[in-house]
Amino acid sequence: MPLIALFSGMRVNEISQLYLDDVETETVMDETGAKRKILYFHITPYRDGQSIKTPYSLRRIPIHSKLLGLGFERYVADVKSTGAVHLFPGLHWAEGGPGVGVSHWFNRWHLRRNCAIHTPTKTPALLPPHADDDGGTPAHSG
Repeated sequence: MPLIALFSGMRVNEISQLYLDDVETETVMDETGAKRKILYFHITPYRDGQSIKTPYSLRRIPIHSKLLGLGFERYVADVKSTGAVHLFPGLHWAEGGPGVGVSHWFNRWHLRRNCAIHTPTKTPALLPPHADDDGGTPAHSG
């Protein structure tokens, strides 16, 4: 789950409440005209127990190539083969959603300093260090 948060910017509750059917595939044509398969997370409030924070949270998020390289598709297939319906079966669906327990576990046992599982939701907005064009001002056009 922390890697999904890191590479997608998704909230912990969005990740922990995913159903296997929320991992979807779409075939698209790339700029060369070749067909490509895109695997993505479909964030919705439509299945039992799911919720979204705001109407803008309803979205499709492509699954990062690093996650695919680490065997994410194989993980999904393995979980499906058990007959489970959730992407992360076995989570306790407490009041507030399954992400509550995940947050407490992760933040209590795996982090010691200024970082929480919610931190990656801010990651996509950060500029890389080399985006500095004059030693302190972020690079921008215009």
